[in-house]
Amino acid sequence: MTHSDNGPGILFPPPLNYFIGFLFAYAMNRFYPIPMVGPPLSIVLALIAVTPSAVLGLWSLLEFWRARTNFLPHKPSSSLVIVGPYRVTRNPMYLSLALLYVSFGFLLSIAWTFIILPMVIFIMNVYVIRREESYLESRFGEQYRAYTQQVHRWL
Repeated sequence: MTHSDNGPGILFPPPLNYFIGFLFAYAMNRFYPIPMVGPPLSIVLALIAVTPSAVLGLWSLLEFWRARTNFLPHKPSSSLVIVGPYRVTRNPMYLSLALLYVSFGFLLSIAWTFIILPMVIFIMNVYVIRREESYLESRFGEQYRAYTQQVHRWL
């Protein structure tokens, strides 16, 4: 992996990966719809997914703010954040985005979102998370390696 002191070299903003995946799911649904639950159950399921998404996303950002480090994945990090939700998952912001993606799938009753989600996660792992991990390991060394031994990438 190549990266520099300027950050891990992330090519696309991670929310864009989820958004493109969702647009693809939406397009597939237009041409090849798959029946799925509708309101009111779809709304309840969307709320069940969006609530932890919001909590996890905001809590993650708060921890970056407290650490006075940058939360943008294409910029360098000044400190390693391993508290709050980072004690349970190394990628709570990406997990939050996945839950938001799922909530929109429920809200709009698009079953394709669940079929395409593994591809989105694969893209996130290969093109975003691996780059970040390589950068963080080179930046924080043993502290980051020890952290990866204690906390899973996703859950």
